[in-house]
Amino acid sequence: MVDYWAIDVPNLSERDAGRLTEYASSLGYDGDVLPPNLWLTWALDRGSVAMLRAAAKAGLKSESGKWSKTEVAGVESMISEMDEWLEATDSNPKLTT
Repeated sequence: MVDYWAIDVPNLSERDAGRLTEYASSLGYDGDVLPPNLWLTWALDRGSVAMLRAAAKAGLKSESGKWSKTEVAGVESMISEMDEWLEATDSNPKLTT
Protein backbone atom coordinates (compact mmCIF):
# COMPACT_ATOMS: atom_id res chain seq x y z
CA MET A 1 0.00 0.00 0.00
CA VAL A 2 1.37 3.38 -1.01
CA ASP A 3 1.09 6.18 1.52
CA TYR A 4 -2.04 8.17 0.79
CA TRP A 5 -2.11 11.62 2.31
CA ALA A 6 -5.22 13.76 2.34
CA ILE A 7 -6.11 17.20 3.65
CA ASP A 8 -9.25 17.97 5.60
CA VAL A 9 -10.04 21.68 5.68
CA PRO A 10 -13.21 22.38 7.67
CA ASN A 11 -15.68 25.16 6.94
CA LEU A 12 -14.77 25.71 3.29
CA SER A 13 -17.31 27.10 0.92
CA GLU A 14 -17.88 25.18 -2.31
CA ARG A 15 -16.09 28.00 -4.15
CA ASP A 16 -13.03 27.89 -1.90
CA ALA A 17 -12.89 24.08 -2.08
CA GLY A 18 -12.82 24.40 -5.85
CA ARG A 19 -10.05 27.00 -5.66
CA LEU A 20 -7.92 24.74 -3.47
CA THR A 21 -8.48 21.85 -5.88
CA GLU A 22 -7.43 24.08 -8.81
CA TYR A 23 -4.30 25.12 -6.93
CA ALA A 24 -3.44 21.50 -6.12
CA SER A 25 -3.99 20.66 -9.78
CA SER A 26 -1.52 23.38 -10.78
CA LEU A 27 1.06 21.57 -8.61
CA GLY A 28 0.39 18.28 -10.38
CA TYR A 29 -2.06 16.72 -7.93
CA ASP A 30 -5.37 15.21 -8.92
CA GLY A 31 -8.11 15.84 -6.39
CA ASP A 32 -11.84 16.09 -6.00
CA VAL A 33 -14.26 18.31 -4.17
CA LEU A 34 -16.62 16.01 -2.28
CA PRO A 35 -20.07 17.53 -1.70
CA PRO A 36 -21.06 17.13 1.97
CA ASN A 37 -24.61 16.16 1.06
CA LEU A 38 -23.27 13.12 -0.86
CA TRP A 39 -20.10 12.15 1.00
CA LEU A 40 -19.30 11.54 4.65
CA THR A 41 -15.56 11.92 5.01
CA TRP A 42 -14.08 10.74 8.27
CA ALA A 43 -10.49 10.94 9.39
CA LEU A 44 -10.39 7.87 11.62
CA ASP A 45 -7.55 6.74 13.85
CA ARG A 46 -6.50 3.09 14.10
CA GLY A 47 -8.59 2.45 17.20
CA SER A 48 -11.75 3.77 15.55
CA VAL A 49 -11.13 1.73 12.40
CA ALA A 50 -10.54 -1.41 14.47
CA MET A 51 -13.76 -0.78 16.43
CA LEU A 52 -15.79 -0.22 13.25
CA ARG A 53 -14.28 -3.36 11.71
CA ALA A 54 -15.26 -5.40 14.78
CA ALA A 55 -18.80 -3.99 14.68
CA ALA A 56 -19.11 -4.71 10.95
CA LYS A 57 -17.91 -8.29 11.46
CA ALA A 58 -20.37 -8.79 14.34
CA GLY A 59 -23.21 -7.35 12.30
CA LEU A 60 -22.32 -9.53 9.34
CA LYS A 61 -22.28 -12.61 11.54
CA SER A 62 -25.56 -11.90 13.31
CA GLU A 63 -27.61 -10.08 10.68
CA SER A 64 -26.36 -11.26 7.30
CA GLY A 65 -29.35 -13.58 6.82
CA LYS A 66 -31.57 -10.49 6.90
CA TRP A 67 -29.42 -8.48 4.47
CA SER A 68 -29.51 -8.44 0.68
CA LYS A 69 -26.58 -9.83 -1.28
CA THR A 70 -25.62 -6.24 -2.12
CA GLU A 71 -25.58 -5.24 1.55
CA VAL A 72 -23.50 -8.29 2.51
CA ALA A 73 -21.06 -7.57 -0.32
CA GLY A 74 -20.80 -3.93 0.77
CA VAL A 75 -20.04 -4.85 4.38
CA GLU A 76 -17.53 -7.50 3.30
CA SER A 77 -15.83 -4.93 1.07
CA MET A 78 -15.60 -2.42 3.93
CA ILE A 79 -14.15 -5.09 6.23
CA SER A 80 -11.59 -6.01 3.59
CA GLU A 81 -10.58 -2.35 3.12
CA MET A 82 -10.22 -1.86 6.88
CA ASP A 83 -8.21 -5.11 7.24
CA GLU A 84 -5.89 -4.04 4.42
CA TRP A 85 -5.36 -0.58 5.88
CA LEU A 86 -4.78 -1.83 9.42
CA GLU A 87 -2.30 -4.43 8.18
CA ALA A 88 -0.44 -1.95 5.96
CA THR A 89 -0.12 0.63 8.72
CA ASP A 90 0.67 -1.77 11.57
CA SER A 91 4.41 -1.08 11.51
CA ASN A 92 3.99 2.69 11.72
CA PRO A 93 4.34 3.60 15.40
CA LYS A 94 2.81 7.05 14.82
CA LEU A 95 -0.53 5.40 13.98
CA THR A 96 -0.57 2.71 16.66
CA THR A 97 -3.16 3.22 19.40
